[in-house]
Amino acid sequence: MNHPNIQYETKLKEYVEAENIKAEHLVYKESLHTVADAIRVSGIGIELIAKTIVMIGQDGEVIVAFVPGKTRASTKRVGRLLNQDPPKIASAEEALELTGYPIGGTPFIGYPAIRLVDKKILEVDAVYSGGGSDRSLLKFWTSEISKFDVIVGRVRK
Repeated sequence: MNHPNIQYETKLKEYVEAENIKAEHLVYKESLHTVADAIRVSGIGIELIAKTIVMIGQDGEVIVAFVPGKTRASTKRVGRLLNQDPPKIASAEEALELTGYPIGGTPFIGYPAIRLVDKKILEVDAVYSGGGSDRSLLKFWTSEISKFDVIVGRVRK
């Protein structure tokens, strides 16, 4: 049975395939909307969960912060890394409009954005993050991050 957000998962899977990105798409029957849900449903440890926080910069640009699941993104640190005022965290509606993906499933890749990666993410070989919908995860090998134009630094609070 298909769930309502399957089109987001399909879009992400097609992007990963088209760009030849080393990743694995995992779909679950239950919601993984929060980090706690993702741990409970998937059995994956907190140290391997990452989340994508969507922000809006001072000139309206899309900024995404990729941070460990047990931490929060710091808008002050993001602003400092980008040499601008701290961005604002996007609302659920804004995040969907800006990335094309709903919160709770927003992947780190697959749409235009300024991408910031917390350096702690790079300490593991792979992380599990938004897979396009609140019922999927993308196992993303951190070695693939170098394929993207990213800024690495301390993004977490």
